[in-house]
Amino acid sequence: MKLQSKVLLKLAEIYESSAAGRYGEGKLDIQPDYEALLAVAGCAEGERRELAEGELKAAAAAGVLSLQPIHRRDTRHFAKVRLSPANEREFYDWIGRESPTARRAGWTALFREAATWSVPERWCVSWGKFCERRAEGAKKWRAMEPFRVNQMVRGRRMLKFTVRLLAWQGERLVRYASYDITGDSKRLERWQGSLQLLLSEATGGEVRSFEKHGLLPMPRVATFHGPLRLWTNGNLALDASQLADASASSAEDIASASRIETPATRCLIVENKAPFLELARLQSGTLLVWSSFPNAATVALLRRLHAAQPALEFFHHGDTDAAGFDILCDLRQQTSIPLASHHMHYTADADSVELTNDERARLTRLLKDPRMSAEHADIAALLASGRKGNFEQERHREPLLAHWPFFH
Repeated sequence: MKLQSKVLLKLAEIYESSAAGRYGEGKLDIQPDYEALLAVAGCAEGERRELAEGELKAAAAAGVLSLQPIHRRDTRHFAKVRLSPANEREFYDWIGRESPTARRAGWTALFREAATWSVPERWCVSWGKFCERRAEGAKKWRAMEPFRVNQMVRGRRMLKFTVRLLAWQGERLVRYASYDITGDSKRLERWQGSLQLLLSEATGGEVRSFEKHGLLPMPRVATFHGPLRLWTNGNLALDASQLADASASSAEDIASASRIETPATRCLIVENKAPFLELARLQSGTLLVWSSFPNAATVALLRRLHAAQPALEFFHHGDTDAAGFDILCDLRQQTSIPLASHHMHYTADADSVELTNDERARLTRLLKDPRMSAEHADIAALLASGRKGNFEQERHREPLLAHWPFFH
């Protein structure tokens, strides 16, 4: 049936908040007040009321709900709308929506399917028990955190990511690992609480946190080298131009600084640690900042420098794979600085690995992003090649020039 008002959808919403709708328990009818239901559905008067009343009466005539008259002799005015749990399937078929019972059954099927997915041998038993326990819980929707009954697509992705996390080995910053595992550099951090809960349950409590599983948190400091001065309460607190090694400042120190400035004419953000250290050895007078996907401290530092010195030029030197271009895009988005890429040109390599589906999707998205227009030709070439190419910053070897632009 094609619905012309919201009244039956609102009735479904009320039903889904009841014990019968949420858990499949309870046999009592839900019976909202007739006028209140029309009002909350935005159908209290005029043409909308006529449409809503027509739909309620048609549903009642089909036997999927009932209308309780104000008085048994008055068949035109109603006190309540009654929907019985026994009529759940018929009612939802009538409005063309999946019923709560069918939805919960779908979740049970999902967990039974997940039990067949491949996981590392050491987790096979605990994963199987986890899936069976959740499959049973889904039947009545009990103890189902962090899943949401109306978000099965998200739930399936959580389960897939949990399986990939179970197979994770080694140590890596969480945003790099997130790109490898989910195709999104920030998803693991956004879903960290939920995924840690699932990891703990799926491993019998052996893996309780990302960090102990080798997924390292992003540093909360901005790391830099070169001519940068930071004042606190009017006093010079740091003069990095006098230091041979890299310096670091926390987000709190940057926020509380009374002044931050540099005599440099340009700032170069470097994605990988090795090139950053090689460039720092040159003592070139260029302000260097080490950052992949930027943390709060790095964003704060770059924003303050740009606000204080609008003439300061900003560049980013990164890998030329999907993740490298995405880091550049993320820097532009978070800092709102007109930041140029530096030596980030696609280099073909017929022996390089093929692009994954996630990488193709990310590159396609970046091709549509106006913030990346200057790099669109290189991104298009990378996507068209189907291979990652010679993408790492380290391909430049050591800097060939002692000063800007460092590489030919």
